[in-house]
This record gives sequence, C-alpha cells and structure tokens, in this order.
Amino acid sequence: MSDSNTCDKCGASRPDESKDLQNFITKTAIGFITMTACFVLLKLFFPGVLAQPVSDQSADVALFAMGNYTDNVTGEAFTLYTVDASVSEEDSLQSYYGAFANEPSLSPRNWYDCNYPGGGIRLACCGTAHGIGNFVSAVGSSSAAGYIVALLKEINTSKRLDKKPRSACITRDGDNLCVSWATYATSTMTSAEQTEISTFSGECGLKGYSSEFKAVLTNGDLLYVCVSNRAKGCSTSL
Repeated sequence: MSDSNTCDKCGASRPDESKDLQNFITKTAIGFITMTACFVLLKLFFPGVLAQPVSDQSADVALFAMGNYTDNVTGEAFTLYTVDASVSEEDSLQSYYGAFANEPSLSPRNWYDCNYPGGGIRLACCGTAHGIGNFVSAVGSSSAAGYIVALLKEINTSKRLDKKPRSACITRDGDNLCVSWATYATSTMTSAEQTEISTFSGECGLKGYSSEFKAVLTNGDLLYVCVSNRAKGCSTSL
C-alpha cells in the first residue's frame, strides 16, 4: 500500500499541501500589513485622499419662509426658514431662540485655521463664536452642507446681496443654521463659490465651530459671508 493511498484514506495532509497552506497564510499576512501601512501613510501625509466628502450637494432642499424678524439680543434683522411646511410661525421662533438657552451672552469672534482656497474665495476661516456643531450633529454633515447650499441659493436667486435683511436662518428642533453677509454687491456667487463655502463651513461645523469667508465676486465686489447658529451680522475685518 502506497503512502499516497494511506493519506487519502486517513485524511492526513500531504507535505506539499501543508507547505501551500503556510505560503498562503504568510502572503495574506504580508498583504494585510502592507495595506495597513499604506493606509496609515496616506492618513498622515495625504489626508485629503481618504477624506470623505462632506456631502452630495446636488440635492435641492425645500425652504419655507416664516417671515422677517429681528434678533432680540443682536438686533440683527433676519429671514427665518424651516424645512417643514407644517411648522407654525410661533414654533419656529421658539425653535430659533431655544438654540441659545445655554448661551447667556454673545460670544466674541475668534478666527483661526484659515485657508486660502483660491478662485473667488480669497480667505476662509473657522471661528469659535456661535458654532453650528449642534445643527451638524442633529442632521448629519451631508444634510448640513445641503442646507448651507440651499440658503446660499436662496440669497443668490432672490438677488439679496445688496438688500436687507442680511441674515437668513434655518431652524430645526431647537438647532439653527444661519448665513449672514456684509456687502453692497450687485453680482452673485457662482456655484463653485457656494460649494466651497458649504464644504469648508461643514468641516468647521464638524468641529463645533462657525466660519467666515472673504470673496471677490466676478464683477470685483467684495463679499463677506458668515455661517453660524445666530443672526448676528458679518464683519468685514477678516
């Protein structure tokens, strides 16, 4: 009786099969270690390659205007919107002011982490005052970026850059998202500028912060845009 038949009957592994299994395990382990090392290096030196997009900003968000109001602390006039047509004017105002229940006073502006995106957006900074972290946490980063684009589109399509009120806010279950601007521009923002503002402010929002932008429009007019949780105007000191 041959050794080959004995192995077949007793179910024992042949020497060459055992070696193949060892080679397979070794190659799999080496491959896993190599992929892990590449992932770590990409995260360290090329974080943008692996970064997930803040949102698919192509989807339109329906906004329902409640009316124009004046913030009772900042004195800033603003247009208030909701994303639910069934919400009453009273409830929307309660939701707007409910966002500040734990904010005894206005926070001072303190800008940091500034970038120079290029194109129309000349300067973009995160800020510590009146961040949109709660709003982003409540709706998710994807939806938050879509809401920011919706507000910017609303400002653009109604040609409000040179009109008052210069703040527009969405309120949702006690969390706010506001876009304010300082300009007398007669031009409008391009879709690329809207996307840049939405993306960067969403990234700041994930950290719990607000943001401000300095832009030069196609006709040369300056535009300052602030994204925060309150209608508080937008400075031109950036």
